[in-house]
Amino acid sequence: NTLEVMTDKDITLETKIDRKKLLSLLESGKFSEAERYVDSLFVHSKQRLFKSILKYFVPRRETRDLANNIGEYNKYLRCELTMKTITIKGGIPIKIPSYYALSMKKKMGPKKSGRNGRGNHLLLSYWGFIDGYSPGHWEEVVRCGVASMSYDLAAEELSAQGIQTSSTKVGNLVQKVGDKALPHGISLLVDRGESLKGKKICISIDGGRIRTRQWKEGRPKKDHRKGFETPWIEPKLLCVYEYTDKGMLKKGEKPFYYATIDGPGKLYKSLLDLCVLLDLKEAEEIVCIADGSDWIWNTFEKLIKEVHIADKTTQVADYYHAVEHLSQIAVLDEKKTEKEKLAWVIHFAKKLKQGKFVELAQEIKKSENERMIKEFQYFEKRQDRMRYDSYIERNIPIGSGAVESAVKRVINQRIKATGSFWLKENVERFLFLRCALIAGRWKIFVDNFMDKIRLPYNVQVGLS
Repeated sequence: NTLEVMTDKDITLETKIDRKKLLSLLESGKFSEAERYVDSLFVHSKQRLFKSILKYFVPRRETRDLANNIGEYNKYLRCELTMKTITIKGGIPIKIPSYYALSMKKKMGPKKSGRNGRGNHLLLSYWGFIDGYSPGHWEEVVRCGVASMSYDLAAEELSAQGIQTSSTKVGNLVQKVGDKALPHGISLLVDRGESLKGKKICISIDGGRIRTRQWKEGRPKKDHRKGFETPWIEPKLLCVYEYTDKGMLKKGEKPFYYATIDGPGKLYKSLLDLCVLLDLKEAEEIVCIADGSDWIWNTFEKLIKEVHIADKTTQVADYYHAVEHLSQIAVLDEKKTEKEKLAWVIHFAKKLKQGKFVELAQEIKKSENERMIKEFQYFEKRQDRMRYDSYIERNIPIGSGAVESAVKRVINQRIKATGSFWLKENVERFLFLRCALIAGRWKIFVDNFMDKIRLPYNVQVGLS
């Protein structure tokens, strides 16, 4: 055992509990303070344990050989043992020896690490550290930053858990993880061995709204601040989920969410990548559902043609948006009272579900109201996607509630918050991480992400 040379004191979680203090806290009803007291003791023991193990593990001959082999495989040179302060899960700092090397891929110059440096701490990169933060630590910070309503609240929540940090550190880590994750795309959200083969799948797309921050050109004002504009942009969000024989979202199954501000082209590429990774063409049945925007139907048509799934795919115009358009038509009828308009909407909403589209068309044309006839063009363009009687009989979804819920939870509740103005590059990172979290795929994302960022090394070295 490689740890035999260490003493039991080094590798045991020791807690020097003040028995009288703990009993006093319990007797006075201060159980929460007792918990905090015990937690602080275990934090100290955890720090001592990792410090002892790493101070023994790193300088060993076997570990030095491992570091040299990793460096050689990744074209690093001049591997040196230096001291490095790292932060492990719980926000605990530890100063340990670390193998630092320079890259042969970059021009020679001052030896420095960081974004513009040439160096790398080989073992830390091999273990999945980011800027000296362990996988457990950056994961807990980034998750909280993505889940909270602001980075300030995230820092407060982490501090309440005993993890001392700042909103700046939370934001920086979110950006760094997002930067490293974006190039790998939607594949990071797919679990190992996951497939859509034999399943009933619904694909839905919708858009949201976000206010961005664009700096004004020209010289700064006297107070050294540059003004900025806040134009709205429309992120596109994709939702893919499995539905049951009754046309409902299947409980216990995690959906796929993906959002981008880079337009329909990037969304389509991500959708296509997902379909290939998950064998969509092997699905039992596919439903493409949306509220009716032309770019969305064009995306569906392109996917159906490229993946060759026309024989098992049904396109559905969202029924509930169709009812909203019925209300807009009813408003234009000046001859009816408000009560009559409501009754008219309810009546023809039922007709739509019964597949009696022709009766609705005849009713509109009979009115001879040009504005109503123009509004009815929405229905005429989507008539082939409004066969709701058939869809209900086949137990397939007729509403896009799943994607609308995703837009609300991913975008509106956090990114569209009042007073929020986002730089475009920050929005794209945050959308990706937020989708992974809200879809319940955070652990899958972290596991896949770790495989991508770890310094690669394909030679198995036995550790004694």
